[in-house]
Amino acid sequence: MIIALVGNPNCGKTTLFNALTGSTQYVGNWPGVTVEKKLGVLRGNPRVTVADLPGIYSLEAASPDEKAARAFLEKERPDVILNIIDATNLERNLYLTTQLLELGIPLVLALNVMDMVEKKGDRIDIPRLSKELGCPVVPMAASKGKGVREAAEAAVSLGLRRERTLAGCPKGKTPGGKEDGRQAGGAASQQVLKGKDANAVLPDEAAASMRYREVDRLVALTVRRNHKARNTTRQIDRILMNRLLGFPIFAALMWAVYMVSVNLVGGTVTGWLQEKLFQDLIGGSLLDLLKAMGTAQWLQSLLTDGLLRGVGAVLSFLPQIAVLFLILSLLEDCGYMARVAFLMDRLLKRLGLSGKSFIPFLVGTGCSVPAIMASRTIEDQTSRRLTVFLTPFIPCSAKLPLFALLGGAFFPDKTWVAPSMYFVGMGAAIFAGLLLKKWELFHREASGFVMELPDYRWPNLKSVGRRVWERIKAFVVKAGTIIFIGCGILWFLQRFDRTLAVSQPSESILADLGRCLAPLFTPLGFGRWEAAVAALSGALAKENIVAALEILLPRTGAPAADGTAAWGLSSVFTPLSAYSFMLFNLLAAPCIGAVSTMRKELGFWKWTLAAVGFQTGTAYLVAMLVYQTGLALFYGGSLLFTAAIWGLTGLILWQLTCLQGKNQPRKKSRTAA
Repeated sequence: MIIALVGNPNCGKTTLFNALTGSTQYVGNWPGVTVEKKLGVLRGNPRVTVADLPGIYSLEAASPDEKAARAFLEKERPDVILNIIDATNLERNLYLTTQLLELGIPLVLALNVMDMVEKKGDRIDIPRLSKELGCPVVPMAASKGKGVREAAEAAVSLGLRRERTLAGCPKGKTPGGKEDGRQAGGAASQQVLKGKDANAVLPDEAAASMRYREVDRLVALTVRRNHKARNTTRQIDRILMNRLLGFPIFAALMWAVYMVSVNLVGGTVTGWLQEKLFQDLIGGSLLDLLKAMGTAQWLQSLLTDGLLRGVGAVLSFLPQIAVLFLILSLLEDCGYMARVAFLMDRLLKRLGLSGKSFIPFLVGTGCSVPAIMASRTIEDQTSRRLTVFLTPFIPCSAKLPLFALLGGAFFPDKTWVAPSMYFVGMGAAIFAGLLLKKWELFHREASGFVMELPDYRWPNLKSVGRRVWERIKAFVVKAGTIIFIGCGILWFLQRFDRTLAVSQPSESILADLGRCLAPLFTPLGFGRWEAAVAALSGALAKENIVAALEILLPRTGAPAADGTAAWGLSSVFTPLSAYSFMLFNLLAAPCIGAVSTMRKELGFWKWTLAAVGFQTGTAYLVAMLVYQTGLALFYGGSLLFTAAIWGLTGLILWQLTCLQGKNQPRKKSRTAA
């Protein structure tokens, strides 16, 4: 038996899916979190499969995720539809319900967030609604676990009843001799489900009008609202969504998020974990054990100087990662981050995008892979492609350890360094979007942006805790797999030379490789082989950069009097070149997992390689401009060389701007008759 969870975006489908199956799929308080179907087995009943489908407002699908939901209903033919609706907004949600009922597939209606309905003082006549719709209606509060078991039992019972009924009937017939509802449901919905325009049966406006009239009638019969209830959401939005205050408040919040997670939590905690826990306690105990066992010296070095040192360096930043995830999850769950999409809509329209493209940017603060996948919620292919190109500019959590490391090592008293990375990433995405828009392949007029805003609410601590735990677990698993393997490879390459003889790191295979790449990074300020290798290691996973720096540039003693260069970093970096190094790794192409996802979403390798080249080229240019400008202004560098670089950059941008008229389609002019 297959039970399909169907409903509008952000109605609680994934929360219910997790409760029914014991899964831990990502849950967010904004539309568009689920972009592909998820399958799971119902707890306590392995014969029942539960499918979590992307949110849809109607069967007339437009975006890829909506088409995926419609295709499942058409091809997989679920035995039961569990239609989850937001009980605080029946008017919007019941439109889809009327279409689903016409399909003839048994349906159970789950009224979610009933706790919010009761809190507002509203009342819903559930028996009357069930009678009018002709299907079971179950009240539920999925985030609190209320009504979940009842909804599952109702769906399974309805499915079993259908199986028993169909077992004694000819194929495609019901006991009354009528055709199976799957074949003879509402004509308009059946045609739309098959990919045809609803106009083939009923004029689109007429069909919609009929359904909305039915929805209005149902709401009038079954809902009693408390009009005296205070609308807290509107009062808060008058401040947070204000045209003048909205952007400064958002900027201040993001600044505070990164300052708290990196500066306040970092330093002491990270240093203690790295020095006391991983090096002294675990590392010292492991080394003593290996010596007592009489193991070979190379094995001792591999385990302590390679694997433990590199993985420990990454894991020591776990508290900062956890705090970042916690604060962002609280902002997401309370309903604020969904509103930022509307704040950004005016700005993104200049790029030919809409506020919907900000959702991938928001998801990108955690990981670029699901962020790129989130672009599926965008209907227009050109906007979707442009969003995929720009999303990796947003700093993901894997880059945070690098910002914390170099920020703490070279800017110990500067709270602006880590937050500046977020704003540089956002600025680069916007500027790059303006540049790409000049080309016909990316040029389009911005479409309107319509998105349901959830009410403000107190964050659900259970949901937030689960979300933070899943992200932390993924970070630790990554450290124990990809980063573990990367550290082993780095140790081997810096331990042996080309004849596979034990050598000094400066004469190793890794050093030879790094010296080939180092000249490319000289204009950026870090033309040393250690820095080049560290930057290259980020292609596998961005966390590997910190692991590589720890292996290649281990601690050399206590930090200087001003707190800088706590590791052996001062031999390779200056504060200016360290900031340039951060900028390059912030904007360069993402890890191999994200690149693979880009290939899947863009459809062609040529687009993927173009995106990787564009992102890396942008990173190189920005880092070079910042380093050379800082060198000229503060360290006596060549003003002439810096001016030449800026001039060449301006010339390139001017040429691209001039191509706008040639590459964009021209409007047809009318001639007088």
